[in-house]
Amino acid sequence: MRKWSTMVAATAAIGAALATPAFADPIGMGDTVSGTLEATDERNGAREAWMDTYQLTLTEGQSVRLDMTSDEGMDTYLFIGVQSDGYFEEYAANDDRGDGTLNSRLTFTAPFTGEYTVQATSFGSDTTGTYSLAVAETVVVPPPTPRPLAVGGSVTGEFSANSPVLDWSSQPYDLFTYEAEEGEIVVFTMNSDAFDSYLEVGQEYEWGFEPQMSDDDSGGNLNARLVYRFPAAGTYTVRAMGLYESSTGPFTVAAESFPQPAEPRPIPIRMNQIMRGSLDEGEIINDYMQYYDVYSLRVREGQEVRITMRSETLDSVLEVGVMSPAGFAVAAYDDDSGGGVYGLDSQVSFTAEQSGTLIIRAQSLSPMTPGEYSISVE
Repeated sequence: MRKWSTMVAATAAIGAALATPAFADPIGMGDTVSGTLEATDERNGAREAWMDTYQLTLTEGQSVRLDMTSDEGMDTYLFIGVQSDGYFEEYAANDDRGDGTLNSRLTFTAPFTGEYTVQATSFGSDTTGTYSLAVAETVVVPPPTPRPLAVGGSVTGEFSANSPVLDWSSQPYDLFTYEAEEGEIVVFTMNSDAFDSYLEVGQEYEWGFEPQMSDDDSGGNLNARLVYRFPAAGTYTVRAMGLYESSTGPFTVAAESFPQPAEPRPIPIRMNQIMRGSLDEGEIINDYMQYYDVYSLRVREGQEVRITMRSETLDSVLEVGVMSPAGFAVAAYDDDSGGGVYGLDSQVSFTAEQSGTLIIRAQSLSPMTPGEYSISVE
């Protein structure tokens, strides 16, 4: 509920559409209003959350920035759209503006002159609390022209107050393209002494850029480092960003081939034996970008076996199988059945169907995660 208006009873929502609100307060450029989400407010159709509605007049091509903040820590959510045939048609929305808070920021350029509806709501369906909504006219800088990036090469750039920014977070960004081969593994880095860098790899679709992997600080000293295995050949987009909207200064983006080691020779392990190991940077990775070590175990037909992998530094994963002409064939898999200090240990129990040599892969659940572990066979 707005501090300076009284809302009427909520109307029913159908799907993501909301019937025309009983009343929408006018709001204009340069305005900042205070409001309170209450259990007597209308509900937003997309979130089914309490909301306040405002009416904003824009001209075609005019750009506006909406900021919804809450001093109470409420997880805010912003929508803008139009009322069409009695229902709300969403044009843009934002949850978190990317500055480490739960506040929302939405940048929108009007496609036509007319009245637009702003919905100030929350992420949680029954969240209540106070907020402020600020409206400011802004200038939207056109997206950057993607520059090609190749293995062994690097490209420099610089963010300034005039750089293109993401609509929902105002983070400055630059774009690069990479021509990938299926299965290729590439290390992308973004280094800057001026700001906290952030990298994403993904693809462009009709609806926009869809990130498939991202990284913030894996390169050390607030630099980004991302190792990505391309699932298919094609053109991919690398998006280089500053973590915060205040990010300015020079940066360098580079691409290098990932030095994939040869498949390691299995380490023999016996029944009633405990061995200690570690997954380290630079080791071989599987198709899911997980480091792994390999063990071999001799078993007899009918023998009962229990294999446990324990670690206090990583989320362990066990795979047990055999080597076939096509490669490693997984017969048993486990993530968290072993319990442990954090409940993240893995354990596989089985009865051997025939005598022979089994292959055990000890790995981490998260991609590219190093750590120490122990593996036991009983």
